[in-house]
Amino acid sequence: MSVHEAKRQLHTFAKSGRNWRLMGLYLAHPEVPSGISERDLAKAWPIHESEKRALRVADNPHPSYAPDKTYSFEEGSEADRQLSGAVKESDFNNGPFGERTLGADRAIKRALAYEDSVENLDVLFRKEIFDTVIEGSRKAEIARDATTVFPVDRAKGDHPRGQDTQFAPTVAEGSAIPDNAENHDTVEWDTERFGQGATATDKLIRQSLVSVIERNIEWIGHSVEMKANRLWLNELIDNAETGNDVDASAEDNRGVAAINEAIHQISLEDESPDTVVQHPTFTKTLFDTAESNALIPFAQEFGDDEGVRDRVAFPLLGLEGIRGDNGVYDPDGDNSWDYTSDDDTGAVVYDSNRIGMYLFNDIEMKEYDDPVRDLQAINARMEVDFVYHKPEAASRIQYSVS
Repeated sequence: MSVHEAKRQLHTFAKSGRNWRLMGLYLAHPEVPSGISERDLAKAWPIHESEKRALRVADNPHPSYAPDKTYSFEEGSEADRQLSGAVKESDFNNGPFGERTLGADRAIKRALAYEDSVENLDVLFRKEIFDTVIEGSRKAEIARDATTVFPVDRAKGDHPRGQDTQFAPTVAEGSAIPDNAENHDTVEWDTERFGQGATATDKLIRQSLVSVIERNIEWIGHSVEMKANRLWLNELIDNAETGNDVDASAEDNRGVAAINEAIHQISLEDESPDTVVQHPTFTKTLFDTAESNALIPFAQEFGDDEGVRDRVAFPLLGLEGIRGDNGVYDPDGDNSWDYTSDDDTGAVVYDSNRIGMYLFNDIEMKEYDDPVRDLQAINARMEVDFVYHKPEAASRIQYSVS
């Protein structure tokens, strides 16, 4: 197949807004009968600005797929040695911490054109597969943004928890400053390990559906990140201080009124809530004046309630709003995250500084032998735990309490 067809395919991939580099590399994969050779793809691969403009590469919105993307290699590493045989030494630049950087597209073009490119392509496949997994993860990031992240160097451990007192004591001139170290209790974490694999079926390979293969790889990262979100929501709901629960059974205590009461309960604990995570049914109640009069105080600003209905009203009462999908909460397999009957929790208001994300291993690729030859062996995993530092810094809003 011609170089022209290779350019046409790359243009189509670039317009998709997804990882056009990975899809392009799969066109020349030994097991994918696309009809496009490595040599044809090398000639079509863009390295100059004019070529990238012609293929619409610069239109891709994701930084991982940007036209000026670079790869970093530790100097002297196996990847560095493999690519050095195909890429000119002048193409490398010195990076921080003993790393060497290389323009992604120049590396791919030279590796594809190199006489024996399988090893070099193996390095580039690993880079692009990992970036695709991470991009899928980024699209699902909720818990990372709604907690305080603590990178840890062990799967299980504990650390001292700061005192609840928020006001330093008065100290006389020359007196020792008390540290109250003997009064500290601890926060314990115990990370859970989980992972997901993707399958590129024989049918996808035979039909050269490289865009579907790329989407399945991205889905791995999304799936792993969603499991982290589930652990976060499980902790939020299961371990919040029950004494702060808001009974929203009264018609005039739903929606905004319920959120306001939750803020009140947490403030009485001398904490400062900044976030609310909501079940979809609670969000509907919040914005549905047929069920609740919660929005009437805001409607006057617009003359009617249309302006409120047609926009996302966050931050609301000073809180950052997060919508938690119906199936995210699932500690025991019954998906009991709801807002339609007694004891259902519809939302949690909390202080994001008072719940920790203990990240032992962030998303990583499981080792596999040869991504070029073994198309189906793609897996990702993660190890994390979520723990309240102070459960009193959260309040659950319940549909009603039986």
